[in-house]
Amino acid sequence: MLEILALAMARYDRHPELITADDAELMQTLIRAREALEDIYGQRFTFQGESRDSAALTSEHDYDIVAGEVTAMEAAEAIQGSAATRIRARRVEAGAKVVGMKARVIDGRS
Repeated sequence: MLEILALAMARYDRHPELITADDAELMQTLIRAREALEDIYGQRFTFQGESRDSAALTSEHDYDIVAGEVTAMEAAEAIQGSAATRIRARRVEAGAKVVGMKARVIDGRS
């Protein structure tokens, strides 16, 4: 997906003078690129000057069976801003461990 989007934007790399906010095709391509990157990184990207909901770090997991240990999110020092995890497991074996989030500091500011 990202390769296709990069190809669609290649002409703007070669001719930056073509970049305008009035270019509906470019704006749609940029929106799709941002959505793809947000899916890959599991967080929202908000650029300076944009009025958009604040970025949130998310972690989603789906398992049939958990037989060992699963930690959706872990930080050694801090997660600043909003963070959310979702773990679905059809079955958790005896002795297995499922942790949604583990962090030294989570302050929830955005």
